[in-house]
Amino acid sequence: MSIFQKISSNPVLKWSIALLACILLITIGIKNRPESIPTFNPYGIIHINFRLSKSIMLFLSLVLTYIIYQIILKIDLEHRYTEKSRFILALTFFLVLFSFPEILYHSNGFVVTLIIIISVKYLLKIHNQDSVLKLIFRASFLGSLASLIFFPVIIYLLVIFGSIAVFRPFNLKNYLLAIIAWSLPYFYLFSFSYLLDWNLDIPFKSVFNQSLLTMSNQRFALNTINYILNSGLVLLAIIALLANFSIKQNLKRIELSILFFSTILFAILSLLFGINSFLILSCSMGCIFIALYYHSFNKKWIIESIFIVLLLLSIGSHLFI
Repeated sequence: MSIFQKISSNPVLKWSIALLACILLITIGIKNRPESIPTFNPYGIIHINFRLSKSIMLFLSLVLTYIIYQIILKIDLEHRYTEKSRFILALTFFLVLFSFPEILYHSNGFVVTLIIIISVKYLLKIHNQDSVLKLIFRASFLGSLASLIFFPVIIYLLVIFGSIAVFRPFNLKNYLLAIIAWSLPYFYLFSFSYLLDWNLDIPFKSVFNQSLLTMSNQRFALNTINYILNSGLVLLAIIALLANFSIKQNLKRIELSILFFSTILFAILSLLFGINSFLILSCSMGCIFIALYYHSFNKKWIIESIFIVLLLLSIGSHLFI
């Protein structure tokens, strides 16, 4: 039995490590809190701005992270992707947050991530249901709500159409329902804005002119540890994602392909519009692939060693440098 499997099978040890990780994360989050918290999102029609103290915002982000993790864990349990390797899901979340603690102060990203993850949960159920209209409606409606907060999420509509195409026989009604469900939040929003004389910020100009390809929110300290840490994270993620193509079970492979496509799309958006805005979304689904790769890899000690080194580097780089 590997080290991580021994830890996950011992409730006392597992929860002790989780508590220690939470304490370290809070410490790192406080130590690396930004001088000012952005209060305007140029890519949103609806702005979710929590005008709270930095400490409360940090706590709120941690609570949202826990809820997102629980939904990811539930998806994994329902579809049995990683079986007995779920401990690494939590470690992946901690590793990302340890490495980029500044994202804990970007509330919009966590709200969007929570909405999209719930939507994905509905999408992954449509393959084994007799009637999928409610699932398609809910998934598309939630995706539309997320796009009101962060307009580039509109690309998620491709994931919805792709899921319908691969999971269900062709039925024009399914696609029309997805479009109608996506349109409803916009219809209601613009109707109320007209009746109540609201001034809505249309983000089209911001999306195409302001920060595309500029990585405006990305701030890295250019030192050796950061290079090693970021390179290790990217390499591990790429290997885990590519391992998806070695899955032999047809249905599981199709489901993972949907998650794979979503992860790639949101990772691209993270690079285009600033990692602070979108990194947590791509990592939330990407962690399933890392856990799956760990589950199928015979020499688990190699991945465990990489994780331990990256965790130590990320913690040390923020606490002692």
